[in-house]
Amino acid sequence: MKKNQLLVALLTLLLNSFFSLAQSPADAPATPKPGANTLSRQYSAVLEKANTYQDYKVIKQSALDAFHRSAQDSLATVRKSLKQAQSKITEQQAQLSGLNQTLQGKEKTIQDIQYGNDRIAVLGMQVLKDRYIMTNWIIIGLLAVIATFAFIRYQMSNRVAVAARRDYEEVKQELESYRQKLLESKTALGRELQTERNKIEELYQEIAYLQKQLRSNSGTGTFRHG
Repeated sequence: MKKNQLLVALLTLLLNSFFSLAQSPADAPATPKPGANTLSRQYSAVLEKANTYQDYKVIKQSALDAFHRSAQDSLATVRKSLKQAQSKITEQQAQLSGLNQTLQGKEKTIQDIQYGNDRIAVLGMQVLKDRYIMTNWIIIGLLAVIATFAFIRYQMSNRVAVAARRDYEEVKQELESYRQKLLESKTALGRELQTERNKIEELYQEIAYLQKQLRSNSGTGTFRHG
């Protein structure tokens, strides 16, 4: 579509400038130089040199042939310019196609780079960096909450353990004190028991002595109180 529009515009321009083109070599520019023998001037010259008969102009065959050759040369120049323009358009279209392919390749490369920048490989899977960062922050937050809860529980357990240890030491001290008192009481009772045993032993000895005296006095008839 763009190619056809360019061709139509070029053809219109060439047709508009047809009568202003000079008879020039094949490589001459399309725009006539000042003072050039253009078709318009040749046409005016032919009319000026023509004889007038009533309302008609009588033109020589040689002048008409010369004008015809000039017109043919101008048409050839226009055709050559049109062909060159067509070739230039084809070349530019090829360049444009190449540029489009290069642009598409660059866009694909940019998309790949953007894709790589937006994602990170985690366990062989491509994960969005924003989602990965958010997930890590959530995990860190949960771990922080768990660590805080565990620390609070540890502090509470430590306080309970310290209180239990303190109570144990108090009970242990009380038990040791009670055992010491019990040992002292047992020792005192043992001493009292031994004293009583000694007294009983002395009584037994005294009774035995009295019994012996009684037997002795019974034999002699005399009783002596010890």
